This record gives sequence, structure tokens and C-alpha cells, in this order.
Amino acid sequence: MRRLVYLVPILYLLIPIAFATDDDCGDHKTLGEKCWLKVLDLHPTQHAIGMREVMNRKKKLEDMNGSDLKDYLKSRPVPVAIGPHEIPYMTDHHHLTRALWQAGIKKAYIEVQQDWSSLSAPAFWKKMEEKSWVYPRDQFGAGPHTHEFLPPTVMSLADDPYRDLSREVERAGGYEDTNIFYAEFLWADYFRSRIPVLKVRNDFDRSVEKALTLVHLPEAKALPGFIPPGR
Repeated sequence: MRRLVYLVPILYLLIPIAFATDDDCGDHKTLGEKCWLKVLDLHPTQHAIGMREVMNRKKKLEDMNGSDLKDYLKSRPVPVAIGPHEIPYMTDHHHLTRALWQAGIKKAYIEVQQDWSSLSAPAFWKKMEEKSWVYPRDQFGAGPHTHEFLPPTVMSLADDPYRDLSREVERAGGYEDTNIFYAEFLWADYFRSRIPVLKVRNDFDRSVEKALTLVHLPEAKALPGFIPPGR
């Protein structure tokens, strides 16, 4: 079985950016609560992100002053499910939280979607799977993996260039935005078997052009947001 290795970037000198927060999270977080939590206390529910997207968001965050940054984060709270031992698991916004860490910003603003802290670990993960709040495939598209293999923090999230590719194809109108969880990962896996990874890394723009010729093929019909040819 392929061994999962999460490489922590060491090229970035992280200078923590702090701003005053008057509503930090306590030890017990309740359903519906909104509060500030340390970025590295958040636990991912997926293995990979697209680093191009992360770096774009990092630049956007760094261009904001303290007040604007605080308002921006409060307008986009990170949804969280509280698991056994009061562990907060992100159910979305992995790119944002990784960008916060890359920018040296120490806290994220969260909103508690579910408090399942009283459940056993098996019962908790069953609930997470039922809600489609965990994605068990890694940066190579391999899996499903059990939850023990999820990265422990956002700084351990792996880079999947096909995740960036699928997002850019959606932005270019290749497929429609949907409410289906992890739709971009499904499209990423579709492109993974059709466009070589070195091409995606070394010639991203042409890879997007190639992907846009693949989105209307019959074999993509079952994917979320599929747009029939000629529509």
C-alpha cells in the first residue's frame, strides 16, 4: 500500500500575525457557537488541497489590514464539527485555513455545525460519513483511507495539483458549481487519469485548455455539474 507522507513546507518564515479578538473559543464549544480558534487546533477532514489556490488566498490575506482581515474572516466562518475529546474537525474551508497558516495568521473564526463530543469515535466518524463531511482519498487519488490517516493539522495537508486544475476548469465554465460535497475532488480524479501530472505542474494553462476539452465527454456525464455538449 502506498505510504502517505505529509511534507511540512519549510521555505516560509512564518511571522505570526495577531489581532485583538474578544470572543476566543473556550474548552467546550457548543452548537451554533462562533468564536476564534488557533489555526493549528483545527483538524482536517481531507488529505489534500491545491497549493496554487492556497498561495492566491495567502496573498489576498496579506494585502488586508488588521480590521479588514478580521471582518473578512468573520464573514466566512470555518464550519466545524466537535468530535470526541472536544476535537474540532473542519468540514470545509481547508484552503482558507492553510492560507492563514502560510501567512502566519494564528487564529481562524469558526462556527460549530455539530457538537458530537459525547459520541464514541466510531459513532462520530459514522455521522461524518453520513453527512459527507470527510473525504477519504489522498493527493494521489488513492483510498479510501480510514480516518486515522487524516493529516493532524492544516500544515500537513498535501498538495494535489489536480485540485487546482478542477477549480480553474469550473471557474472557466467547464462544469457547473453544485452543492455536492467534494465535487472538485471528483473532477480532479477524472482529470488525473487523462492529463499527466508533470504537464499540470509545468504547463498549468495548457492543462486547463486540455481539461476543458474533456469535460463534455460521455464518460464525464455522471460527475456533478456536468454540462452536456452544445448547451
